[in-house]
Amino acid sequence: TEYPFGPASGGSTTTPSLTPAVRAAAIAGKKRMFDIASEMLKASAQDLDMRDGRIFVKADPSRNLTFKAVAAKIPGETTKLLKILLPVCSLPKSKLIQRQDK
Repeated sequence: TEYPFGPASGGSTTTPSLTPAVRAAAIAGKKRMFDIASEMLKASAQDLDMRDGRIFVKADPSRNLTFKAVAAKIPGETTKLLKILLPVCSLPKSKLIQRQDK
């Protein structure tokens, strides 16, 4: 695997030791996605929300973009960001985006 090993799982150490890092990564990923989407949708990041694999303007949900469209604007490998965001957003597996780096 390309990811580092995590700490041993036992007792009550797993959740408090891993959750803060996962939460911080999800928050950073969401902020990055909103920053990019706000430029694309010509709206403030504070006026955006996300649901069902889309980022949309709260006042006008018809103005929306897919996660895939927004992530495509991020330089580098976007599949890692999507792997973080999709589970956090509780999307069903049928909505998962195909890997682009094959």
